[in-house]
Amino acid sequence: MVEEEALQKAIGQVDSGSVLEMIMGGSLVVQLVLLILVMFSFLSWAITISKFFLLRRARQDTDEFDRIYSETRDLSRVDDSARRLLASPVAGVFVAGYKEIIRLLQERSNTGSRLHLEHSLEGIRSSLIRAESNESERL
Repeated sequence: MVEEEALQKAIGQVDSGSVLEMIMGGSLVVQLVLLILVMFSFLSWAITISKFFLLRRARQDTDEFDRIYSETRDLSRVDDSARRLLASPVAGVFVAGYKEIIRLLQERSNTGSRLHLEHSLEGIRSSLIRAESNESERL
């Protein structure tokens, strides 16, 4: 019975005080921990909001890239457009693959030799994998 009364009294004291009074009445360690939690909460919200806008921009740029790609078969025009759509991961992978193809064609014209298909495809494949990895990290 005495324990119940003490518990009721403690609950009554907690109920009558505001959260701010409890924080101010807490020890320095409690106040520091709460301050750190509040700071990390703001940081978490900032990151979440930033990612939201980044992903929204990536979706918009990817939609624009898809539209341009489907409207034209001129890959140099698609490449020019893709280079300005910086937020689109699909455009970034396209640019990397196109750049590798141009490099291989220039290498062929400079040396005058025929390209080995397997070697060429492996270079393009490797370039695309690197670009895909970079775009995933960025997002």
